[in-house]
Formats: sequence, structure tokens, C-alpha cells
Amino acid sequence: MKRCYTRAAMTVLMAAAMLIILLAAATVQADAGTYYLKDPLPEGKDQYVNWGQSYDSEAVTYITVKPSKTGVIKFSTDFYCYVSLCDSNRKVLSVGSDSTGDYIDNNNTNSFMQKVFYGVKKGKTYKLKIVNMPTFTTQASDGNYYYYGKMKYTNTKVSPSKYGKSKKKAKAIKKNKTVKGLFTAGSKKAQWYKITNKQKKTKIYIAAPKQNYRMKFTVYYKDGNKWKNTYTILSRQTDYSKDIFQGTITKKVKHTYYIKVTPEAKSSGTYTIKWK
Repeated sequence: MKRCYTRAAMTVLMAAAMLIILLAAATVQADAGTYYLKDPLPEGKDQYVNWGQSYDSEAVTYITVKPSKTGVIKFSTDFYCYVSLCDSNRKVLSVGSDSTGDYIDNNNTNSFMQKVFYGVKKGKTYKLKIVNMPTFTTQASDGNYYYYGKMKYTNTKVSPSKYGKSKKKAKAIKKNKTVKGLFTAGSKKAQWYKITNKQKKTKIYIAAPKQNYRMKFTVYYKDGNKWKNTYTILSRQTDYSKDIFQGTITKKVKHTYYIKVTPEAKSSGTYTIKWK
């Protein structure tokens, strides 16, 4: 009998907890066939959102964020959806190859699918465009059931290293020093670096785990009297450092490599480069 009471008490507590969550949730408002939150999403805190009593698999919701630091934001939800980063006028600034948005799913076994990163500027107002809404509901004190979900964003500061805007103006990278690069949402221009080495071997390493889609790294090098190039692309799921290039020459003479970094589609986020 005591066990039955315990189960009943737990059920009541769970129901009460869900009701508290719903009462504390921010309610989305309709605007010309879309939804939006009236207030900006709080930075670094879970925010429960109430979509109301009806379910729409094609619902588009706009969430306002205003990062306090230039760098990257990480966005996650407890339901699957598609996300894009827009400016304050809802113009899409950063999204991958799928125009619907960058897919995230909290229940996915791949950790990179559980969140998405975007490059942002300090103090700028952005809107996260979310396509889809939660499928789960909870009952409120009025007896009705409401669709609700949880979302969160954090903001990490990134102080990017200096880069060149062309091959001619490429910035030098010192040996064993890590360069931190950043593409804020909407940035499309290439970022250039150069490596000058007197040793026979040069190894270049890159990483780009905090981004929303893909970044391309191209290395230009001289083979005899001819310039050649090789490239690799790091995608959102590449959360490790990669050896992009191993150059070997026969003599210890001064030689230079150029590295060009470009965002694919409307990618944004951060990356690193280091050579040994």
C-alpha cells in the first residue's frame, strides 16, 4: 500500500512540476502566419516556450538574441528542428546547404547534431529562425493541453587573429603558434595567412568544430618553379584537428606556403590553424 502511495505522490509531483514549467514558459505570439517571442532569449539559461494548443509541423518561430561578446553562440533545443541565423529584419545571414535550416536533434546519438554554432558580433541583434515545433504537451490548470519545448543559447568570446584580405596581404603565422579565425554571420570574404619556413618539413594542422556547416582550407605551395594547391573541407561534424598538409623539400632553404580560408554556402563560426 505504501508503494502505491509513493507512486501516486510521484505522479502528482511530476504533474505539478510540468504545470510550473508551463506557467513559467514564455508564450509565442502569432504574426502574419509566423510565431515570435516578445522578449529576447536570456543568455546562458534554459527557456521554456509555450506554442499553444495546436500543432503545426511547418511552424516558423523567430527568437531574438543579442550576444554580449563577439565570437560564437551555441544553440540547442529539447526537440528536433531546423535553425537559421537572421538579422533583425529576418534576413537569413547564416545557414548551410539546406534552405530550411541547420538540423538539430537533442536525441541524436551524434553530439554535433545536438547543437549548432554561429559566428556573431557583440551587441548586434539577431533572430534565430526555427522551423518546426515540439510534439509533446502538458496539461495546464485550465484543463487544456499545450505544446511546449525548451531552448538555450550560450555566447563564447573569440578574439580572432589578424588575417590578410588577399594572398599579397596574407598575415604570417609563427611556428607552433595557434591562429584563431572567425567568420561572423554574413561574412563571405576569404581570410589569408602565410607560413615561412627554412626547415625541410612543414606540417599544417586545422580545426573548425564550432560552426554551422563547412569551411574550405586551401594551401598554395611551390613545386619547382610552379605554384600548386591542395585543399580540404572541414564540416560541422569534424570536431577534431586535422593534418591538412605535409610539405617536404630537399634543402634547408626559405620557402613560403599560403593558406586561404573561405566559408561554404552561408557558413559562420570559428577555426584554428597551427604549423610545426
